[in-house]
Amino acid sequence: MWRRYALTVGLPHTNHRNLAEARLLMEAGHAFWSALGEAIGTPVSRLRSAAGSSVYATIFFVEERYPAGRTLDTFLLDERLWLVVGIRSVSRLSTEAAIAFDTQERLGQDADPDESWWAMDAPPHPLLRFGSLFAGPDPSTGQLKVAAPSSAELAGLSPLAAGGGVSPIARHGKDTGRLGVIPDEWPSAGPAGAVETAYVIDPDRDTNATGLVYFANFVALAELGERLAVGALAGPDANRQAQAAKSRRVLWRRVAYYEQAAPSERVTIAASGFAPAQRSPTLGLRVQISRERDGALLSLSESRLALSWP
Repeated sequence: MWRRYALTVGLPHTNHRNLAEARLLMEAGHAFWSALGEAIGTPVSRLRSAAGSSVYATIFFVEERYPAGRTLDTFLLDERLWLVVGIRSVSRLSTEAAIAFDTQERLGQDADPDESWWAMDAPPHPLLRFGSLFAGPDPSTGQLKVAAPSSAELAGLSPLAAGGGVSPIARHGKDTGRLGVIPDEWPSAGPAGAVETAYVIDPDRDTNATGLVYFANFVALAELGERLAVGALAGPDANRQAQAAKSRRVLWRRVAYYEQAAPSERVTIAASGFAPAQRSPTLGLRVQISRERDGALLSLSESRLALSWP
C-alpha cells in the first residue's frame, strides 16, 4: 500500500539552489516514519524492545535518483508536492521504503503506483529509497545496536522482492569504499588525492531527538565536501569556484551509514572527484566522513552530478 503526504515548498526547505537536498531528506524521513507507524499500527516513537527500552527505525542507506529535467533545483517556492511512500519488510529487523515525489499536478496525472516504482534505474518521478534497521541504544556504549521491536506487528507489510535489498550495497561499500554510482573506469579528476576538511559536529544543529547525528545532516556534510571539491576543480578564481559550486545538480546519489559521531566530535570530510574519459558535464564524487579521533568510517557517499558552468 502506498501512502501520500502533501508538502508545500517553503523557505525552510530551500537554499541558494532552490529545494535543498538535506531538507528534502528530512521531510522524506518524516514521511517514511509516519507511513511505517501507520502500517504497523504503532507510532515509531513508541516502539520498544522486549526489555522495554526504546527502539528506533534507523536509516542505514539512502539512494536518490532524479530524471532529466526534475533535479532538485527545478522545485520552486510555493510548489505543492506529493510524497508517495511505499514500505516493504526485509526481515523482523529491517524495512525498506521507496518514496516518489513530484508536483501534485504531475503525480496526479499518473495511475496509482505499482511495483515498477521500486525500480531505481529509470523512475518516472524523482525517487528516494531508504534502508532501515530497528535498533536501540546500548547502555554500555551509547551506540545503537540492532534490536527487534516487540510492540509492533510487521506481518502486514508486504515482503521485499528477492534480491531487491540494499544491505549488500552497503556491505560492499564498507569492504571496498565503493557504492556503484561511479563507474570503475572513470579516472580521477582535479587535484591529486582527496580534498579534505575538518568539521566539528554541532549538537544543536546536527543531532536528532536521540542525540545522534541526523542521517540527513550527514548528506549536508557530504555536500560540503562536494562543494569544496568542485571549487578545487574550477581553479583558483573565487568567482568561478562559486559559480561551479552553485551549478552542481545531483542526478544519482547513494549513501551508506556505518557508525556514529558524538555531539561536538570532530570529523574529517574527504571528497574525491572522477570524470569520464570523454569530455562531459557529468562528474562523480565520492565522499568519506570519518571520526578524527580513531579514523572510523561513519558514512560513505557516491554521487553523479551534472555541472553547468563554462
